[in-house]
Amino acid sequence: GDVVIKDAKGNDVTKNYEIAENPGQLTITPVAATVTVTIEGNTATETYNGSEHTVSGYDVSIDNKLYKESDFSFSGTAEAKGTNANTAENPEYKMGLSDANFTNTNGNFANVEFKVIDGWLKINPRPVTLKAMDNNVTYDGQPHGANLNNSKIEEGISYTITNLVDGHSVKTVTISGSQTAVGEYK
Repeated sequence: GDVVIKDAKGNDVTKNYEIAENPGQLTITPVAATVTVTIEGNTATETYNGSEHTVSGYDVSIDNKLYKESDFSFSGTAEAKGTNANTAENPEYKMGLSDANFTNTNGNFANVEFKVIDGWLKINPRPVTLKAMDNNVTYDGQPHGANLNNSKIEEGISYTITNLVDGHSVKTVTISGSQTAVGEYK
């Protein structure tokens, strides 16, 4: 149907031939070389503020320009959440990403390897400053110590604290020490 035969004068002489079509075969094989897809989970470092912090997502790098991000699928959640500051007992919050979360969906690539670096969230403790208030007295031979109001330790009178999260307060403060001689003492 698509073949046209012409004579030397340019006339169509196709009807004078019986054409037997014998199509050739084209074979396209998948890329055999290993394609390495590196997945690196996002990370974040925050400071405790009493609220939940979140880090999500990941970055992708591929060592073959023919292979695209759309050539694999992801199942799972690429997210880490946490509220409390991390300690030795409570290390950073992990996303839980692994190579099992990723699947090659492009049959043009026979060997796809996923190298996954898990994402994490670290929450640092909030720095606060607790300061005992100064107390100045004249030597009278009696022991003296903290600046107390009727022997009670009260914020703003015997101590100050800065940088607490709104709604948080100090439950217990102990201020001790007593000196009799003239001098400056901590």
